[in-house]
Amino acid sequence: CSSDLSRWPEFPIHEVPIHGITNGVHTTTWLGERMADLLDRHVGPAWRDDPAAPEVWRAMSELPDEVLWEVREDSRADFVRFARKRLSKQLSRRNASKSELNEAAGVLDPRVLTIGFARRFATYKRGFLLFSDKERLKAILHHAERPIQFVFAGKSHPKDDGGKHIIQDIFRFIRNEGARHRIVFLEDYDIEIARHMIQGVDVWLNNPRRPMEASGTSGMKVVPNGGLNCSILDGWWAEGYQPGNGWAIGDERIDPDQGRQDWNDAQALYQLLEQEIGPAFYNRNDAGVPLGWVAYMKQSMRELAPRFSTARMVREYTQRFYMPAHEGFVELQKDGLAKAKQALDWRKRVRSAWPGVRIDHVENSLPAVAKLGEAYRITAHVDLNGLAPQDVQVQVLLGRASAARNLDEPVIESMRLEKTEGRLSVYSIDLTCNQNGMFGYICRVVPHHDVVNVASELSLVRWQHIE
Repeated sequence: CSSDLSRWPEFPIHEVPIHGITNGVHTTTWLGERMADLLDRHVGPAWRDDPAAPEVWRAMSELPDEVLWEVREDSRADFVRFARKRLSKQLSRRNASKSELNEAAGVLDPRVLTIGFARRFATYKRGFLLFSDKERLKAILHHAERPIQFVFAGKSHPKDDGGKHIIQDIFRFIRNEGARHRIVFLEDYDIEIARHMIQGVDVWLNNPRRPMEASGTSGMKVVPNGGLNCSILDGWWAEGYQPGNGWAIGDERIDPDQGRQDWNDAQALYQLLEQEIGPAFYNRNDAGVPLGWVAYMKQSMRELAPRFSTARMVREYTQRFYMPAHEGFVELQKDGLAKAKQALDWRKRVRSAWPGVRIDHVENSLPAVAKLGEAYRITAHVDLNGLAPQDVQVQVLLGRASAARNLDEPVIESMRLEKTEGRLSVYSIDLTCNQNGMFGYICRVVPHHDVVNVASELSLVRWQHIE
């Protein structure tokens, strides 16, 4: 159960003082004008004042379905117009023929389900996944009742030949497989393209190879715009996905055979497109509104928009880290830095004595087989090597014992000093057997000081030796 991190080699991984704060996106920067106007009218200014407030986004439940759907339709049409203009410009730079330019003016259909995929084309992001089965993809693109179109954008690193080959393969598919009107690749990916894409696509596709996704903020940006996510359960989507707010490609299992994993994920993606995403988008009521799809949009916005905003992210950093650090700094400054000086002297004393600190032996009053509710005592005899009792804490970790003799999710209890016997300080704790099954414990000594975050600063621990 020990950590692999070199600074805390003797601490269990769950005690290593490194904590994660999930990224967020700046809602007002990435929200399209149409959706912003809708929120202003139906939610009011609260969404601008605090985009991380869940109660703000709960108001989406009361929004008429047809009103929200109209904004989504108009936003998609805006994006299709932008994509056509951008494609025409990139073809003009290559001196394309007049027929090619005329064709560019008609690519994509503003009424068709539109999926976006835009990012750096590193191989682990698997831009090739959708193209694993070309015939199946063509059937999806040209389905008579439920066609789907895709917009790709991105760049590869100049030295990433694998990423370049993926982009080349996509261009070949578009050119050679009759997909010019259903797949567009926008070159020179930049913030302008990104903004139009996340505001206009119906679905954001993300299919990296697990567990290599760092975060995935692009997917967060589509959420307040009413876009949905279809992604591998990695990065932010591993936290954000719930049935009803988008789609998960495959599951969280990782196959050591990358080729087989790619094949499995491609099959899962095709199945989602054919059996869930396409039907949900095109199943309309008499007014032409896909009620199931709009329900997904509302749930996504309610659940994900406040959670994955920079407002929430900054607030979490502030509350969990910045304010406690500031309060500690203020405390150390008091009385002419008296506590800071005491803490410095304590650190020197503890580091000097620590090599000689040890747990001599541990005893317990448990029988070989304990009964539920039975009281028992654990006693530890500790050599503090000259440190004072207030310089340390002697603790016992208790938990269910695994077959490998590790403790699963142990509870930490502090032991009390009973007496001193020569060099040894005797600590004990009275407990009650309150769990059935195989149960274990282990004692340890850690430094302790009121104004020092011991685990972060010293990473010192002395464990009970177990034969």
